[in-house]
Order: sequence, then structure tokens, then C-alpha cells
Amino acid sequence: MLAFGLFFIALILLLTSTAFPLRQCVGVAYIKGEITTEGTPPSFMNEGNPGSEEIAKRIRELNDRPDVKAVVFVIDSPGGSVVASKEIYNAIRDLKKPKVAYIREMGTSGAYLVSLAADEIVANPDSLTGSIGVISIIMNYKGLADKLGINITTIKTGKHKDFFSPTKEVSEEEIEIMESIINETFKEFVDLVKERRKGRLKLSKLSTITDGRIFSGRQAYELGLVDVLGDKDKAIEEAGKLAGIENPDVCEIDLSGGSPPSLFSGIFGAFGYLYERGVGIYLK
Repeated sequence: MLAFGLFFIALILLLTSTAFPLRQCVGVAYIKGEITTEGTPPSFMNEGNPGSEEIAKRIRELNDRPDVKAVVFVIDSPGGSVVASKEIYNAIRDLKKPKVAYIREMGTSGAYLVSLAADEIVANPDSLTGSIGVISIIMNYKGLADKLGINITTIKTGKHKDFFSPTKEVSEEEIEIMESIINETFKEFVDLVKERRKGRLKLSKLSTITDGRIFSGRQAYELGLVDVLGDKDKAIEEAGKLAGIENPDVCEIDLSGGSPPSLFSGIFGAFGYLYERGVGIYLK
């Protein structure tokens, strides 16, 4: 009797397992916070976020999940680095299953770029999206160093080796160099928007759409930046339709992976992350 009971329990677990092919569900995965390559570790102050490489790896693994018939990516992010955004975009684009991006509260800049990889974009009417553009922020504390009497000597091999050093004034030539890089990245972003939203985007409003401003979900819908207005349940419903499933079950997808670090590693990891955010190009 005991053996039969154990067998029955094992059978139930097997039938409800995510690895059992007869169970069909719409996976729901969350992409939130700043999008970065390295990510931020959890600490007592915040839950942290995985890096783009880890997120991309977890997304690609969904191709081997026979139970997951479609995926909803819940996006709540202001964007982040160009490289990190593109790594996640590529992983979603290459996912061989129907996928829907749901912009919950914010899906701007790099986060909107990520949503472009989906087959359909659903946005909360009150969400913020758009902010299509590229930015690079340069810190300069030469004036402060001068006031404090701090003398900094730089020995270099070429005139641009200390490019955008925070200890010197930025030259016009350096600004021109950075602008050329930013304009190149911006063109790629705009071309991707036009390609992925072809036939839906209001091209007559392209200059407005791509001037860096944000839009509400309703405004984005009118401009053709998103396909449907609704909440997460609506996004799940849309994903189910794409997969041919009515009233689909939902399975949560963890894109973080790994175990949380200790308290001290979380604290020092967060400081390390902040320290490393120097000159860079961001979609945010």
C-alpha cells in the first residue's frame, strides 16, 4: 500500500513537472531594473539584478523546455548599456517560440529595444515607453581638484589615451569622436525600430518618435510603437493565442540564476558596480 502511494505521488509530480511535455504553459519572465552586462548583486538594500549574459543564457534554455509553449517578458526597466540591451534582444529574437513583451510600468530606451525582439508588444496604458535615443554622460572633477589643491599628472603615449579623463577639461575633438560613436549607435537603434515595427509605425512621426522623449502606453499605441494596450493577463492571453492555447496555465521563469551572495559581498559588490560606471554609452 505504501509503495502504491509513493508511486501515485511520483506520478502526480511527474505530470505536473515543468519537464513533462503534456503540461503546456505560457512562461512569464521578468526583466527589470537597469540593464547591464555584469548586473548588480543582491544586498540588504536591494534584490539586485542579473547581468545580460546570464539573462540571455536563461532565455536560450527555454528552447529546451517542451512545456513552455510561449513566453511573456514582463519589462519594467529604464534601459541600460548598449551591449547588454543587444545581448538580451538577440536572445529573445532567436527564441523559437511565440513571445510577447509586456511593458508594465516602464520600458524605455534599451528596455524598449529589448521589447522589439518580441512578436507582439503589449503595454499598460499608464506605462512609460519610448525614449529612443543614446546618451553618454561625462564626469569631470578637475575644478574640484583645483580648489582642493590636488595636482594630477598624466603620462600617455598618444593625445587621446586619456580620452574623457575626469581630471581634465573635455576637448572639442573628444566630443566629436564620442558624437560619431553615439550617432552610429543611434542609427542602428532607429533602423531596428523601423524594421521591427514595419507596417505599424507611423513613419510620418518618426522625427518625434526618435527625439528621445517618453510616451505613455496610450501615446505609444497611437504611434505604432506597441500593438496592444492591457495588463499582464492580457499579455498572457495574447501569448496563448500565438501558441494556439486557450486559457493557458502560467509558469514562472527565473532569469536570475545562481544563489544570493553574502551580506558583505552584496555591499561591496554594489559599491564596485557604482565605481565602475564611468564613461560609457547607454540606451537610457
